Amino acid sequence: HPRLHLLEDGEEFLPGLTAHLCPGHTPGCLVYRLTGNEVPVVFSGDAAKNRAELLSMKTDMTMDAAASRASLERIWSLWRQEPGTLLIPGHDLTMRLDAAGRPEYVGQRRASIAAWFSEELEVMQEFDLSAPRF
Repeated sequence: HPRLHLLEDGEEFLPGLTAHLCPGHTPGCLVYRLTGNEVPVVFSGDAAKNRAELLSMKTDMTMDAAASRASLERIWSLWRQEPGTLLIPGHDLTMRLDAAGRPEYVGQRRASIAAWFSEELEVMQEFDLSAPRF
């Protein structure tokens, strides 16, 4: 179909946007690298869903564990290509590598539930879910 274009591994399909095959989570999983702007960005999607997967080199919910590990190695390689590169995982906050090469979050983790227990919209109760309670 003329509207459908299957991307090849390593193909620059838009100026500065390259697709990289990173199977494991699913067979055709793609990671994207954006360059040509102030800071390069790697969009890992579900190939690297969170910081824990990047650090442990193990993935949760994968169709092929060996392929996922190879994909994690490829993501690390793409991430390290240029200092300051941001990584946006599928289910976590944006990260960059610190001076020691370890992931650090950019921004602040925040999660809450807003609830209204009165008949007034202005009266809202917020329950903070991001603060650890030990």
